Amino acid sequence: MIRLQFHEGGQPINLDDLQVLQENSLTLFKALTDTLSGQTPVFLLKKPELSAKILTKDKAAYVVSAGSMIVDGDILSWPETDLQVNVGNRPVYACVRDMESDPRVFADGQTKHCRVGKSVYLSLTKEGVSKAYNIFDLPVFADLLGKMLGIGKQDKEWTKLDILEFGNGYSGEIHYKEIDGSYFFNVDLTSNNDAWNRTDTKSPLYIGHIDAEYHLILTISGATEDFSPKALPLLAKDKRALI
Repeated sequence: MIRLQFHEGGQPINLDDLQVLQENSLTLFKALTDTLSGQTPVFLLKKPELSAKILTKDKAAYVVSAGSMIVDGDILSWPETDLQVNVGNRPVYACVRDMESDPRVFADGQTKHCRVGKSVYLSLTKEGVSKAYNIFDLPVFADLLGKMLGIGKQDKEWTKLDILEFGNGYSGEIHYKEIDGSYFFNVDLTSNNDAWNRTDTKSPLYIGHIDAEYHLILTISGATEDFSPKALPLLAKDKRALI
């Protein structure tokens, strides 16, 4: 790492000096992220949450929570994003683009951008960008650090859950895996029912056995009078169940 050496007597400052300070901080941050992540160039700082947002009685949208990721040593953040569609098993891309900002007029009369960087946004398509990553496929920092320390989650394949019974017209697939006594689920369920069946003993959603000891029950928090099953597609990615 290069250090600036300062002297009394009116030391001149050059643009190269500012470049040294900037490069030192960038180099240090990238070295830290490379070391802690096991040289993984792109990863999430935290797995984003996915939830359904009721738009009308018969329509819902998926909302991805705000999040941050590391791309080649740069930390990038996106805001909470409404996707307006049922995501299902479709990928959601973190699209990275280069950007220039802060235009200034120089002494020679030319206008030049004085800041460069990267920005990221979420989209269902990766067209028109040079770099795009499916957020559901990206590793998470906590898991990468755990592997470096030898305490990470075991890598296990997802197992399809045998569907025993559905309620209120729901259909789809649920996959799970058991890690250190906890169950994690991928859920992708939709319904075409326009109204809730209040006499359905399986209401509101689904009951199924995981194994001889546990069974899975999906429930809805809050009142269901303001929306129909059609408006509530259910999607969860690597979601830990409460036991």
